[in-house]
Amino acid sequence: MLIARMIDDDTVRRLIHDVLKMSLPLGGLLVRYIRLHKPPKQQLRMTRLRDLLSELVGDMQRGTIERHGRAWAASHDDWRTAFNAVFVAVDKGSLLPPLQGNGYLYQVLTRMCDEAEAAQEALREQERRTAGRAHSSAAPTSVGQLLAAAPGAWPGGHHRRHR
Repeated sequence: MLIARMIDDDTVRRLIHDVLKMSLPLGGLLVRYIRLHKPPKQQLRMTRLRDLLSELVGDMQRGTIERHGRAWAASHDDWRTAFNAVFVAVDKGSLLPPLQGNGYLYQVLTRMCDEAEAAQEALREQERRTAGRAHSSAAPTSVGQLLAAAPGAWPGGHHRRHR
């Protein structure tokens, strides 16, 4: 484990590991993700670890990520899905460790959030288009049926009589 290689004291290592896993709902995934940044046969520099964790932990706790001047809501489930997407990419060989930063993870998160926003917008648009319809079947509705079902539709609240 990454923490084990950074700290010489066994007790301190275990305590830090336990605190991370218990205090953050995604602590285990975060530790696994951080390991992807460790160069082979080397330790991860403390300054680099600090930079990685500062960005990640703050955003995870806020439930918001900011990229390119825009903010997206990112739930714990979104983070879990994004971490797993990174792990899958590494397993497939399309993403090669050591990772240089959090860019790929944040790209996955923003793409997921954009797709969710697009789906919500499409649903709102569909609801807007169908909101004025009296029914949702494809069968045509006569104007007379609509007027009979809507008393007071004519000015003065009376139905117009044909003569």
